[in-house]
Amino acid sequence: MKGELLAAALRDRPIGYVTIISVMRQVSVSEVKEDFAYIMDSAQQEPILVKEHDRNYVAIISMNDYEDLVKIKNLRLKNISADLGAEAQANGLTLELLNEILDGDRTKFF
Repeated sequence: MKGELLAAALRDRPIGYVTIISVMRQVSVSEVKEDFAYIMDSAQQEPILVKEHDRNYVAIISMNDYEDLVKIKNLRLKNISADLGAEAQANGLTLELLNEILDGDRTKFF
């Protein structure tokens, strides 16, 4: 349910847009090296931003958060695909024409 609500909130955002829900804890690469196990445990509770030379390097997130992000991405791609299909159909693209384009001489269509 949480993932579905987030997906609905992000549906109309451009792909790659990130909404920061809370301020992420920040650590350096050296801190990760020093206490890797603690950082991994902490990432189960909140995302962790790893910085290297004052730039964002990687984010460490829990598997649950990762799976939610994948679901959101897949849902957004499905919605984009449905929207493009509807637009193509509204502009006269039929299944027969699509098959002709894909199976035949594509140069006559472009």
